Amino acid sequence: MERVVITDGSRTATLSAAHRFGGSDLYAGESFTISIEDDGLQVERLVFVFSHGWIALAAFFQDLADSWRGWDGTKTWESIEHDLTIKARSDAGRHCLLSFTVRNGPVRTWTAQIGDISIDAGEDLASLASAVSRWAGV
Repeated sequence: MERVVITDGSRTATLSAAHRFGGSDLYAGESFTISIEDDGLQVERLVFVFSHGWIALAAFFQDLADSWRGWDGTKTWESIEHDLTIKARSDAGRHCLLSFTVRNGPVRTWTAQIGDISIDAGEDLASLASAVSRWAGV
């Protein structure tokens, strides 16, 4: 799978261009591209992950799908260099509201964020988790 598009029509986040540099070491360097778009905003960033980062990202989305009845508070996944943060909130089991924050690295000169991409709980959320798992190769 080449990419995963997460959208509710007005806001879009795209996970793409997964680059695996070879080797089976859990600490091998790898990367993917995050793109976010919303009302004239368009940002793209290369995100570094270790091999085990793919598992953690897929597990984050699977946890959201497994919690389709809703949860309290905010669930968060963050890249190792803190340049991508994904947050999820639930609105009483009807929708999962995803926000994406992209930063330009350890010495930040800019931050871009899109919020509340609404994904229906249940099948749509399960399909998204499955797509992320396939894309991440786990």
